[in-house]
Amino acid sequence: MPEAVRVQHLVVGGSAAAVAAVEAIRSWEEQGAGGPAARPPVARRAGRSATRRSSIAVVSEEPYPPYARHLISYYLTGEREGDLLAYRPADFWARHDVQAYLGYRVVSLDVTAGEARLRRVARPRPLPVGLPDGLPDEPAGDESPAAPGEELIIGYEALLLATGGQPILPPISDPGCRAPANGDRAASTFSGVAEGTAPAVAATAGLPDGLSFFTTLDDAIRVRRAVAAGARRVVVVGGGLIGLQVAEALVRLGVKVEIVELLPRLLGPVLDEAAAARVETLVRRAGVGVWTGVAAAAVERDDAGRLTGVVLSDGRRLAADLVILAAGVRPRLELARAAGLACDRGVVLVRGTETSIPGIFAAGDVAQGWDMAAEALRPLPVWSNAVLQGREAGRQMAARLLGIDPSTPDSGRDDGLGGNGSRRPAERPAPGRPFPGLMLNAAHFFGLSVVSAGLPNPPPGDDRYQVVAWSKELSKGDNGRRNGRPTPDRSGATQLLAGGGWDYRKLVFREGRLVGLLAAGPSVAGAGAIAGLLRRGLTLNDPATGEALAEKWDWSVLPRSLRRELLWEAGRDEW
Repeated sequence: MPEAVRVQHLVVGGSAAAVAAVEAIRSWEEQGAGGPAARPPVARRAGRSATRRSSIAVVSEEPYPPYARHLISYYLTGEREGDLLAYRPADFWARHDVQAYLGYRVVSLDVTAGEARLRRVARPRPLPVGLPDGLPDEPAGDESPAAPGEELIIGYEALLLATGGQPILPPISDPGCRAPANGDRAASTFSGVAEGTAPAVAATAGLPDGLSFFTTLDDAIRVRRAVAAGARRVVVVGGGLIGLQVAEALVRLGVKVEIVELLPRLLGPVLDEAAAARVETLVRRAGVGVWTGVAAAAVERDDAGRLTGVVLSDGRRLAADLVILAAGVRPRLELARAAGLACDRGVVLVRGTETSIPGIFAAGDVAQGWDMAAEALRPLPVWSNAVLQGREAGRQMAARLLGIDPSTPDSGRDDGLGGNGSRRPAERPAPGRPFPGLMLNAAHFFGLSVVSAGLPNPPPGDDRYQVVAWSKELSKGDNGRRNGRPTPDRSGATQLLAGGGWDYRKLVFREGRLVGLLAAGPSVAGAGAIAGLLRRGLTLNDPATGEALAEKWDWSVLPRSLRRELLWEAGRDEW
């Protein structure tokens, strides 16, 4: 009989949404309904009674303390290791009185009994320095007496599903593949053709030898180990943000990289044609091969089962020692569906972050929220949205336990923009509505910083949309400067911008309301605060205000009180 534990709050997942939920729960317990739940929690003072703290358990398949996923490409190059990868300190769970079950997978939920069945899949381990001993898929360390495969049951009063997304496996034929085992990350997307004898397989990834995803720290360990073992030709399947970031890291390691993208251009959903063309120029100048409008149809192997190349849908062949699958992610829904939760493209949110079953909440990549810009229900798989949804889930869970109306506002902020416009509160769902969110991506690669939010590509021919765009060719003397101040290249990559570079900013309005933002250049300082206007649903009474924002990021057109709030929020949202 498995060991049984009972807690008031159970959080399934250990990344951004889970961290934000725990912080919000503790914040509400410390400050009560009148305090701002979105602020960082108040640390427990020495000698202060802990009786007000509820019991919380966190279950994470990954064996590591919370880390910043967007930094794994820097682990690949060796620039960030150990604590430099941390999203929160290694003792974060302990400091917040959380029972952390790291390296455990929730295999089933009994929503009637309020119980989750767990199975250990790995032992806890610290964030890696260098290449750790053993494969990422093997259990390691001796921090816990429990052995892999051990099961236990956790009862709960409120449950948060923050299981994230799983990487998409494109339909690539592989003579060395197998049908994935139950629980493998690729199981629901696997489309390969099993033929012959399979080589060694990475069990957690569910992929044959020579193929890897790039969404977790273990993926980065796997790729770094392959490069250390001699991989010098890599094909990256997918030309989105993940694909470009891993491509840049590999280039800096001296690896020959080819990018294969099914869409007609790189970063298609994130950039417009003008910005995408500039990015492609930078990528090609770095020596990366770019193949757009084609798919990776099959991989080739030699008689020993070693990967030797990739065949494209147009018949071309690319030599490869390693293939990285970066074709995007989709919500990980198997647990929610099996439990009977309503699911569409993600877990359906009914009231804020609460699901179709009262007392069960969802946040992050697994959830289907309300896209404020597109005015549609869909998953919003970005870090900043996971943080905001996690905060809201923690607030609702704490309020439920404390018997407080969860619609209580955080603070009495002024919601007006005076004569320059108006805004709607963006971080509080309307009663009976799912939590609102926003697609917001920020990245830096090949010497270029990019921020994209909302709808940077309005539908063609729709007269409701107005676009304000500004661009400037930078001379070599201006390269990397904004307002005369030098901006360092954070990645340390070789500067590749032609003629000194290019600065580009674009704002998209729908019937006067700001719904899209795109910025690209050596620096995009200030874009985060402007994105805050998008979250608030800024509506302009004066078109000149939009022109000033686009050309100069000129915040002086906005009320001083709003400028202060935007700066605070841009630093708080951690995107």
